[in-house]
Amino acid sequence: MLEQIMVPLDGSEFGEQALPFARALSLATGAAVNLSHVSCCELPTDLLQNTPFQYEGVDLSVYEAKHQEAMRQYLKEKEAALKAELPDRRICSALLEGWVTEALERHAREIGAQLIVMTTHGRTGMSRAWLGSVADSLVRHSHFPLLLIRPLDEEGKAFPSPSFRHLLVPLDGSVTGEGVLPTAVLLARSLGSRVTLFHVVSPFRTVGARPVPLPAGDAEERRRRGEDYLDGVAKRLQGEGVEVEGMVEVHASPARAILEAVERQGTDLVAMATHGYRGMKRAVLGSVADKVLRGCTKPLLLVRPPEASA
Repeated sequence: MLEQIMVPLDGSEFGEQALPFARALSLATGAAVNLSHVSCCELPTDLLQNTPFQYEGVDLSVYEAKHQEAMRQYLKEKEAALKAELPDRRICSALLEGWVTEALERHAREIGAQLIVMTTHGRTGMSRAWLGSVADSLVRHSHFPLLLIRPLDEEGKAFPSPSFRHLLVPLDGSVTGEGVLPTAVLLARSLGSRVTLFHVVSPFRTVGARPVPLPAGDAEERRRRGEDYLDGVAKRLQGEGVEVEGMVEVHASPARAILEAVERQGTDLVAMATHGYRGMKRAVLGSVADKVLRGCTKPLLLVRPPEASA
């Protein structure tokens, strides 16, 4: 059973769009909700206009204290509002200090969080490199399951509604890929969701550095092996009380196949594992989970298993 949810907030309306999802999950499962904010006081803009001589006598700790007090009040207001909507649930909040990712990870361990729910811009390219992303950093470093909510529009003003009737779970046949299953099963059983297991078969094989189309018989054999694999996984999940079906598709791009299946199937949430690649390995190899995150407007549950390579 889902018992503890953590929701990182940054004080913005954008970040607060994670709250309806945490509320819906808590309502369905009885889970406690912890609202968290990492204190990161930025230098006031009026001070940035001062000359070095005008800094004399300025105590920046005063600004930090004011910021922390404002954020404590903010968290208490959000906590009170959530308590009014979920009077029978344990709702609390915490103001954290330190590097954002490390502070959130540490707090998640301390409270025994089973799921972190937060919004993300899902930026790409230079925008992402310049602006940074706490969610992106957690994807690369954290082994806590992350439920990431992306806006439906570029301005970040419209978001999907919290619904968990149908989960799409892409699997690649690896132990790492199946690392998402315990959390997906936990959610499906708690929420009464049906699950579609999705496996993509490539129509190519690599000869040197060049992809070569598979003969028709080989592609069909790969499909049959994929179906047998999903059947085995489905039987395991059915034994755990989950309504599940399998679906195999031949497609040159796993990420594109997943995104197309999401639209076709009317999926409410995509759940998948990520290797958490960083640096050049990520730049060269890419990441299916990363591409799905950037292209999917449905909520995405990402799990980085302990054995996943970084």
